[in-house]
Amino acid sequence: MIRPEFDAAYYLLTNKDVAEAQIDPLEHFTETGWREGRDPNADFSVRYYLDSNPDIRAAGVNPFLHYVQSGRREGRFGRRPGGYKVERLQQILPLEERVKRWCSQRQPAALLDASAITGFVRDAAGDRIRTLILAVGHDNYRTVSGGVQVCIQREEEVAAWRGAMYLNLHPFQTLPRLAHASEDSDVAVNLMLNGEEMGVARMTELIAATKTLACEIERIEVVVHHLLGHLPEQVVEMVLAAGHRRCWLWIHDFFTVCPSFALQRNDLVYCDAPAPSSNACKICLYGEERTSHISRMRAFFEALDVELLSPSEVAAEIWSSRSTLSAKRMQLHPHIKLSWETSYDSQPAESNKTTVAFAGTALPHKGWHAFDRLVTKLQSGGLYRFLYFGSGPPPRTDVQHFPVHVTKENPIAMINALRAEQVDLVLHWASWPETFSLSTYEAIAAGAYVLTNPVSGNVAATVARLGRGAVLADEADLEAFFIDGRAQALATELRAERRSSVVHHVMSEMTFDALKDARN
Repeated sequence: MIRPEFDAAYYLLTNKDVAEAQIDPLEHFTETGWREGRDPNADFSVRYYLDSNPDIRAAGVNPFLHYVQSGRREGRFGRRPGGYKVERLQQILPLEERVKRWCSQRQPAALLDASAITGFVRDAAGDRIRTLILAVGHDNYRTVSGGVQVCIQREEEVAAWRGAMYLNLHPFQTLPRLAHASEDSDVAVNLMLNGEEMGVARMTELIAATKTLACEIERIEVVVHHLLGHLPEQVVEMVLAAGHRRCWLWIHDFFTVCPSFALQRNDLVYCDAPAPSSNACKICLYGEERTSHISRMRAFFEALDVELLSPSEVAAEIWSSRSTLSAKRMQLHPHIKLSWETSYDSQPAESNKTTVAFAGTALPHKGWHAFDRLVTKLQSGGLYRFLYFGSGPPPRTDVQHFPVHVTKENPIAMINALRAEQVDLVLHWASWPETFSLSTYEAIAAGAYVLTNPVSGNVAATVARLGRGAVLADEADLEAFFIDGRAQALATELRAERRSSVVHHVMSEMTFDALKDARN
């Protein structure tokens, strides 16, 4: 009875243990899976159905079987009404509980001391290297896929061209906020020198090594890409150990303004960074942390000469208007520049369906929920082809997945993948003001148009400025856009342009663009 509505592919995707054991998914669900709270498809929640229907729980029957047999006809809901936001609010954890879940019990097998760190750098430097970049990040940019990570990869690549050494440090223990000295007064960091793993060291040892190297290397520059998981007080010490007060800091997001880096109240709705004393801030899971967070950020900016680097005018305006911090200077440095020229090459035949894609990690603040709803409503209509481009599989199995991981070795992987599939429209329904959005520029560089909303920051600004897509008022307008013919009309316009022109893109040299004019 439930087989026609049971999504075996979804069940195996969301239950790796069942897939690895090579058990029949339907048999597993009916015998034990539902008792363990495992869902039969993306549209039915076992836990919600049992929680909202005590009679079914008391009867001890399979909730999905009951729903298919009679529950649906009785007006019972398979998932919580109100959509993903209500579900996420029900599941939300206090920040410190989230920290506990993030923290692992593992410890580094060995720790490098200052002499070992200086030895590695000396061996790599030889007699020619005069510049060392100390790049502060929040995770392993070689294995984690994301915009900040791509920027660090690019900067590392440029460092090699410019004859500089590139030493990246990121926390051994990742955290969803700044590190607290009360938990660990000397953060352990993973060190990567010129893209190769060096080992793990305590920050005090890296600071001591920096002080020693400052006497041997002509120029040491500290570039902060992200402070998640760090003690900013120790980053200050590292900058000062380099022999000066200057620090370069990228506005990749708004973490310097609030521990909610996307400025989203409870990770759901753009909050516009209200005052920490406001009720809007107090009801947020980040509210309590934000007061001390701002105080520590202020101390960071006061101790150093912070040179802010903004990838867009939108990011610069929001940071300046929402932050109470004072930087030495702010410079504008976009990550990518686009240009067009006439093309005389013949183009392959286009699909008779409009191809719509989601590119990047399938996260709510990137707009996956909006794409998910479009697929549900329009997939069966036959007019559209829905694709997903990202490093991991999407949350739903009826969308064709094209694995893409942008790396230093293949920086245009996303552009090539979107272009190869002749994607017409890329949905980037960000629920916060993106500071740049590499995926937006990659989509346009691949010859696609971008659909977004007014809240999306530089996504909307770029689409409006270049005329490459549409900025739609809300999700109702987005759905109407695909139903009333506007989407197909825009795709027709795009295809005509794609036959007559080609897009060129040039990546920036990241911090090195600013370093060219900087003086020690």
